[in-house]
Amino acid sequence: MFYMAKTTAYLQSLLDNAKDGDQYQWLEAYTGDPYHYLQIKHNCGNVFELRPIDFEQGKRCDIHAHCGENIW
Repeated sequence: MFYMAKTTAYLQSLLDNAKDGDQYQWLEAYTGDPYHYLQIKHNCGNVFELRPIDFEQGKRCDIHAHCGENIW
């Protein structure tokens, strides 16, 4: 139980510490591996796979990255 709480807290802390973190929601449980791809949803409706380590390093919604819209 403690392990699950710790891992869930890690994903939430990534969102809490990001300027635009309130625009995202993790859709899968954290496995304990920051390099494992998880589904995440942006408030524009786009659902995509992203590694927690990539989110921490600033990677965000693919739709906005390709069109050049800077939402954060």
